Amino acid sequence: MTTQLVSPERASHYYIYEDGWHAFYECPKKSGDGMKAVTIREARERKAVPSVTNILNVLAKPGLEAWKATQYIEAALTLPKLPNEPLDAYAKRVVEDAEAKSAGARDFGSRIHKAIEKYLTLPSIGVEPDITPFMLPVIEWIKANVGEFYGAEIIVGSQELGFAGRLDLDCELTGRSTPAGRALVDFKTQGVKSGKPPTYYNEWGKQLAAYQQARQNETGDWISHLVSVVIDSGKPQTPFTHVWQDTHHHWQMFQHCLALWMDERDYDPRKI
Repeated sequence: MTTQLVSPERASHYYIYEDGWHAFYECPKKSGDGMKAVTIREARERKAVPSVTNILNVLAKPGLEAWKATQYIEAALTLPKLPNEPLDAYAKRVVEDAEAKSAGARDFGSRIHKAIEKYLTLPSIGVEPDITPFMLPVIEWIKANVGEFYGAEIIVGSQELGFAGRLDLDCELTGRSTPAGRALVDFKTQGVKSGKPPTYYNEWGKQLAAYQQARQNETGDWISHLVSVVIDSGKPQTPFTHVWQDTHHHWQMFQHCLALWMDERDYDPRKI
């Protein structure tokens, strides 16, 4: 068996500034037949900046890789091999089964994010029935902790700093179960083991610190707090809240990631 079954994931999220920031994830194929993911070549041509997530992919993610490996192993152990099925065909089905589970987890997170955005911006529109049980505790958290909000699911970026990204929420916190003041809030979905707190990855602090710098550059307003809110994807319950400390340190570490990203790709989006 020589065929490569698992393809490496290649982040291709870029942004361009044309009378405001716009996502630049796809571009037309040279053949004119459909679209394709943006590569570093098209990013240079359009003077695009990488997404914050793209930059942070230079970091190793052992927890995520272990979870993915577990999905492949479980699929291989539970998916029956068909009679006379060639081994390469069976292996392909195992990979497809495992990747379908990963796609399902990503889809759940995307739907939760969209539901939060709708609740904040168009509260009269209802939530999809199958995720309503998960959204009800989130809505209660928002009612208790969010006062005025300045934007939800907005693109923030800086050509000078060399990156952009999509921010979940810019708001005033009420101080009930969070510190009071201007804050950037990032929602994450995660399977939380019963009786144990979720894992708060340092990468999230770097992500929010980058958004903080970009947002402050855009608005001129000081942002006091960076908050990660974890929504349990396993069962509906009150979200878990983590306020990041030493945000300057996280910003410094993000800059190191950006420097490594630029060195690996020989592309400095700040010098365009």
